[in-house]
Amino acid sequence: MKLGDFLNTMAAKIGAQNEQQLISLLSNSQLANVDIDDNLANRMNTGLMSLDGAKSSTDVKKHFDAMVLNAIDAKLLPLAQAYGASADFDTEKSTYKRIDILAKKIEEQIAAAKGASADVTKDAEVKRLNGELQKLQQQLTSFTTDKENEIATLKSSHAKQMLDTLIDIDLSGKAYANKAVDAATNLTIAKAVLNAKLAERGALVVNDGGKLKLKNSNAPELDLLDEGNKPVSFASFADKILADAKLLEVSNGGSGQQTIIQQQQPGQADMSSFNDAVSSAMSALGSN
Repeated sequence: MKLGDFLNTMAAKIGAQNEQQLISLLSNSQLANVDIDDNLANRMNTGLMSLDGAKSSTDVKKHFDAMVLNAIDAKLLPLAQAYGASADFDTEKSTYKRIDILAKKIEEQIAAAKGASADVTKDAEVKRLNGELQKLQQQLTSFTTDKENEIATLKSSHAKQMLDTLIDIDLSGKAYANKAVDAATNLTIAKAVLNAKLAERGALVVNDGGKLKLKNSNAPELDLLDEGNKPVSFASFADKILADAKLLEVSNGGSGQQTIIQQQQPGQADMSSFNDAVSSAMSALGSN
C-alpha cells in the first residue's frame, strides 16, 4: 500500500480527508508513493478505531459484556436461588437491576428474622444475612474495579499502537541506502537500530498529541537533552543514528562532501487530529 493511500484511509476515520494540511502533505508525490507493507497497513487500519467506531464496535461491547456482566451473573445466580429470587432473575436481564433485586431479597429476610423471636438462632441468622449482603457489595466493587482495570489495559494497548504507528510513518518516509530489500525490511532494520540506540542513550519516545518527542527514560517528565542542554528532536536523533549506521542514502552533490538524501516532506507528518480521535474513543469506553 502507498503511504498516501494509507494516510487518506486513516484521515477518513475522523473526516479529515479533505483538510488542507493533509492535501498539502500528500501533494509531495515522492512521499505519497512510499510503500508500506500491506499487512502492516491493514493491521494499523483495523486495529485503530475512530470515536464512532469504538462506540459502535460489537467486538468491544462483547468483550466487556462477557468479561464483566457474565461474570457477575455467574456469581449472582446461586445466591438468587438461595434467597428465592430466581423467578425475578429470569424476568430481569439487566445485571445491575438483578443486584438490586438480590439485595432487596436479603434485606427482606433480615427484616423477617429481626421481627421473629430474638433467640440465639435468629440472631445468628441476622448476622449471617448481613454478612451475605456485605459480601455481595464487595463483589460488586471488585467487578467494577476489574472492569476499570481492563479498560485501562485496553487504553494502554491502543496508546502503544498509536505510538508505533507514528514511528513507522516517520521512518517509512526516509530514503534508505539498501535498494536490494523491500521497504518493510528497511523499516524493520531501522527500528531495531533506533531502539538499540534509544536504550543505550537512556531515552524513550512518547506521543505528544500526535508528535514524536524524546524523553529521559529515568525521568519521563523531562526532555532528552544534548550536550548543550537543548532538547533533542526525534527527527534529528533518528537521522543521525540511521546515518551513522549507514542505512540512509547519501550523495556527494558534486562537491565531494556527502549529505543525507531526505524524502522531500514538510517535517514530521501531523497526526494530531487522528491522535485526538483515537484518544477520545478510548476515553469514551470508560464513561459507558
